[in-house]
Amino acid sequence: MKISLDFDGVLSQLAWQTVAVSFQENDHQVYIVTGRCREQGARVLDVADQLDIPREQVIFTCNRDKWEAIQAEGIELHLDNNAEQLALIETLTEAYGLNTSEVPPYDVLRQDLDEYTDQEDEEDDDLTD
Repeated sequence: MKISLDFDGVLSQLAWQTVAVSFQENDHQVYIVTGRCREQGARVLDVADQLDIPREQVIFTCNRDKWEAIQAEGIELHLDNNAEQLALIETLTEAYGLNTSEVPPYDVLRQDLDEYTDQEDEEDDDLTD
């Protein structure tokens, strides 16, 4: 599965870095999708290097909405603390957005990721019951 994380307020925190490493250990491709511009990206690239995230999987949207990058890369799950960006991602892409302000990092580690990405399918099933 392709999974992306925002940087500021998410992957900038050690607990979410631990989650990213866990994703990698479970054979998921991890991306960083940040609203920063590349010129402001030294810290982002440092963390990417520390986590062995390839630089081609670090996307700087430079203050643009993230949904276009999420869609272009075929990302299935995006973790962010910005509810507005998550709403756009869920509305305009096939990806599921997880609000890191509402779900603690260690809860994500304990969950099967399919519980997040299949949640919408289950809601659709409920409508047909």
